[in-house]
Amino acid sequence: MQAGTVFVSFARRFGIGLLALGLVLPFGSEAQTPRGPVRSRTDGKPRPALTWKALWVHAALLQNKGQMELMARRAKGMGFNVIIAEPSADMVSAVHGEGLQLYAWVITLKGLAPSEFYPANPGFLQMVTPEEEALINMPRENPDRDNIHPGPWLCPDYGLLPVERQALESLVKQYPVEGIALENVGYRNYLACFCQYSETRRADYAKRHPTMTRTRIQLEFSEQSLVEYVREVADAVKAINPKLKLAIHINPEFDLNLRYGNKLEVDYCGETIAWCYPPFWSYAKITKRMYLFMQAEGEYQGDNRFVPFIGVYSGELKKSPERLQTEIRIARRIGTGVIMIGFYEALAENPDLADVVAQEMK
Repeated sequence: MQAGTVFVSFARRFGIGLLALGLVLPFGSEAQTPRGPVRSRTDGKPRPALTWKALWVHAALLQNKGQMELMARRAKGMGFNVIIAEPSADMVSAVHGEGLQLYAWVITLKGLAPSEFYPANPGFLQMVTPEEEALINMPRENPDRDNIHPGPWLCPDYGLLPVERQALESLVKQYPVEGIALENVGYRNYLACFCQYSETRRADYAKRHPTMTRTRIQLEFSEQSLVEYVREVADAVKAINPKLKLAIHINPEFDLNLRYGNKLEVDYCGETIAWCYPPFWSYAKITKRMYLFMQAEGEYQGDNRFVPFIGVYSGELKKSPERLQTEIRIARRIGTGVIMIGFYEALAENPDLADVVAQEMK
């Protein structure tokens, strides 16, 4: 099965011609391995000072307050000044004790509501086509990501549900965090939801835009739903604490417009420029993605700042120190002095990678 099957399924469902869309898939055509030496292009170039340096931390992997305090010390030693993690009283104490900022990691559509809400309310869940559902257990067409994310995920086309709003408000009131960091705002198939509610809403959208092509309706409806969902999240948390910052990691991506992130009402928009799964992206592809997202900065939201996200795992997925160093240097050379790196546990388990981060974050 060739890469791009999911997109083709979407296009056929709505009678969309791929060439008519003028879109290029984010996978399938570029080489996935480095083409010759690239480090010389990053060495010796001016590197903007890093001012906002965020480390994503899976708090559930930290057993107690002592491990959280160790994490905060190590993060500070590597040069980070922001920790993104699931909040708790111990996490707040550990992070603030080192003089770092804490952004609450919020898994939205797949984890913000109480777990019992999902099976009890199937009408609010995302639906994919039968063809897409069949791809869930198939080998990855694109090594960087799941073919289709398994459910249950809530449908963003509903907007922020009351149960989600309540959870957000409770979190903001309970923990003295400096910001909220969103993840998993998106569609299981990277495209759209096909639940009955979404289908009806798209039909209504078509009636309100009689001159718009069917193709454009499909593209704009999903994008507007994502933008409105994030706006409602921002409004909910800032109504309680206007000083809170909002960050996001665009994951899953929105295949119909990879640059849509600048439309979101957030302060820091994390876009993946180097993901975790081998075969690792070529340095040319990393550079290309940096320019893609940099060019979108300021196009829609003036206060929305593009942040390159670099993924780091352990074990068979571990990157070499030289590769991680080059990825960070590309992000610094082209970027504007902000960065996101995930995840802490990989750096804790691999001192050679932690040393590279400490060296490059200066």
